[in-house]
Amino acid sequence: MSRIPHKISPRTLFWLWYERATLAQKEVARADFQRFVAQAETLSQNQPSSSSHTDAKNGTETTKADAVGLENNPSLALRLRSQRLRAKSQEQLIRSQELRRQSKLLTRNAQHAKFQCSNNASGHSYTFHKP
Repeated sequence: MSRIPHKISPRTLFWLWYERATLAQKEVARADFQRFVAQAETLSQNQPSSSSHTDAKNGTETTKADAVGLENNPSLALRLRSQRLRAKSQEQLIRSQELRRQSKLLTRNAQHAKFQCSNNASGHSYTFHKP
């Protein structure tokens, strides 16, 4: 029997929901997130910027204080990069699983439709019940 934690982090809660969400729900969530990012970028462009730069390797924006902290602590920089790469990998894995499920469903539907057409052409009619 698994132990249910008293507190679940928002990130964990999101991924639990994401695993069980339908494709339509995921598309809506993705659109909402992109809208949120666009609003955040608009807000950041309208505010006076602090001294910051964009890292060429991973495209993340860091302030000078953050950059100094990362330079002084290489293990922290590696850990942050590792977390970003892990998150990206997880997204790609989920996307590939979705595509695989869709492909199997489309193949199954196409085979079923082809079987239906061949049976109707021969004058026979069959009804199938899924177990």
